[in-house]
Amino acid sequence: MKTKRSPASFGIVPFVVVLGTLGMAFGCGSPSVSNTKTDPSSGGTSGTDGKAANGGTGNEIDVGPGDGGTTSQADPNMETCATNAQQVALVPLDMGLAVDTSFSMDFNAKWSQVHDALNVFAQNPNYVNMGVALQFFPLRQVCNVDLYADPIVPMQVLPGVQPAFSSAVDAQRMSGGTPLVQVMQGMVSYMRGWAKDHLDRKPVLVLATDGIPDDTCTASNIDPENSLENALSLAKDAYEGEPSIPVFVIGVGEELTALNAIAEAGGTESAAVIATSGNVTQKFLEALDGIRRSALSCSYDIPPPQVGEIDYEAVNVTFSEGAGKLDTFFYVDSADDCGIEPERAWFYDDPEHPKQVVLCAQTCERVSAASDGKMDVAFGCKRNDVVR
Repeated sequence: MKTKRSPASFGIVPFVVVLGTLGMAFGCGSPSVSNTKTDPSSGGTSGTDGKAANGGTGNEIDVGPGDGGTTSQADPNMETCATNAQQVALVPLDMGLAVDTSFSMDFNAKWSQVHDALNVFAQNPNYVNMGVALQFFPLRQVCNVDLYADPIVPMQVLPGVQPAFSSAVDAQRMSGGTPLVQVMQGMVSYMRGWAKDHLDRKPVLVLATDGIPDDTCTASNIDPENSLENALSLAKDAYEGEPSIPVFVIGVGEELTALNAIAEAGGTESAAVIATSGNVTQKFLEALDGIRRSALSCSYDIPPPQVGEIDYEAVNVTFSEGAGKLDTFFYVDSADDCGIEPERAWFYDDPEHPKQVVLCAQTCERVSAASDGKMDVAFGCKRNDVVR
């Protein structure tokens, strides 16, 4: 059974930004294949030399039981049944960023503030290993889709891409109109080609603009012409195609409610609209960070075990805050079942052929709000299923 893709929203944030070490433990059911051991005094997993198996302090991998609850099927001996620990990380994000440099961006100091925000964004140390491709619109050949499909800064990961990114931002001058359809066409094509060659990463497209499609690129020989209707169609196709490219939108200015429709068609619910009367630089940065967090969600690749095979029916996801007790989350069949235990649930990306553990939306929000939380995934213990 294939799980349904849930629309991204600015409220979902990945806990990798605020949490400490994330561990994953694999169990093969036999102590003879173990290369780690459990310290019963701490409930943690340590290496055979007494050090943490993941290179940590020895108490960073917790595989003990949670509080269970009335619907839990948790194994009370969970702390001793996991035999092999391995660290995991969030699926890396690749962001294609298309930024409006039309003439109107010079009004109300919009460009100067967006310029500053983009440069600060590219220097953020929290964004290491995040991919960024940068394109501006309009280009000199305003309606040439092929040129928009060739970003001024091709996809590279931060921080390595930062010098080229900042140089491109600094070089921009405002002119022309808003060929939103043409830049969308080009950048969706670029991102889809990139994503097909990098299936281990998460692609998204971000449009930053102070307007909606205007009369630029509306001549009879242009197909599709630059219109809101065609922008909606492109956003929908981007999101629903394979691989999916969610389309996020940042609006800078007033009377930009039409941008919400583009974001909704692109699977991201609504645009982040920033009024020019406020601190545009700060709000723009917050919007970019919200997009980054929302796009990542709480999805974790399942690495192969060091020994043995994974029993996908013997998996537990646990969470703890500070010195608080371990909470074992519940497994549900798909995102559609998250409402059963909305703040304590997870599912597989594909139950038949699992590749990722995915936290439910409200569970992800809860975990990411903890400043001293820790998440672990344990293999080899009886799964904590919801009982209907």
